[in-house]
Amino acid sequence: MSVSVSDTYDSMAMLYVCDSKENVIEIIGIGESFKISESGIYTVVGVNHAGETQALNIIVSRNAPTLSIRENEEEKRLEIQITESKDEQSHIKTLEIYKSTDNGQTWELITVDDYGLTVSTDELFYTFRMSGMYKVVITDEFYTGIEAITAQYTYLQKAPTGTLTGVENNGYTNGAVTFKWKDEATVTITKDGEVIEYRSGAELRQDGSYTITIENIDGYKTTYFFVIDREAPEVSFNGTQKGKSVSGECCTDLY
Repeated sequence: MSVSVSDTYDSMAMLYVCDSKENVIEIIGIGESFKISESGIYTVVGVNHAGETQALNIIVSRNAPTLSIRENEEEKRLEIQITESKDEQSHIKTLEIYKSTDNGQTWELITVDDYGLTVSTDELFYTFRMSGMYKVVITDEFYTGIEAITAQYTYLQKAPTGTLTGVENNGYTNGAVTFKWKDEATVTITKDGEVIEYRSGAELRQDGSYTITIENIDGYKTTYFFVIDREAPEVSFNGTQKGKSVSGECCTDLY
């Protein structure tokens, strides 16, 4: 910002620009101006020949608070970071986070993030897992109204992933099977239609039909199916006994 002095009747009027310690940093006359380029508290004093003065205090903040909205791809979540201005004269007054699920047609004011942290000026870092369009608005003493600091980001939660080892999806095996995942997802495993307890990476060895469903917070699901069969087929004979020879017709059943 720039300051200048004017006086209708005194062409020799002067303007003194002082810093917060009342040290004079610039003296200018009629027709001149001084640009204040650093943050701080200033006093400007206009003086004419008669010794009449007019003083004005000015607070300048050249560094606005900043917003960062980014995807954490490894953790599969959206992170919002607010950084306060480095100027002592600036303080965040309001912080609002909005979310839209209809491409910005309507907005909902969010009071807590997806991890239960209450949105307030006391907290400057928030995380979200659910898909949507997010908008952040912050104000301080210098940036308010249409000059408020805003940022917007459209986030799509990626599908949950897991690693199935020991068998292919929709396959059969007579060995051990493991399933591993790192995402913040809900994993449900059923054996022969009944839900069983399971932790990531544990071995499944018992015979049966297995279904694994991994689901994220948005409701996106991925399903795996496989069968573990470790028992050999049983053979039965009709018309003779095991270990005996036969000359007539014989029927062998495998089941």
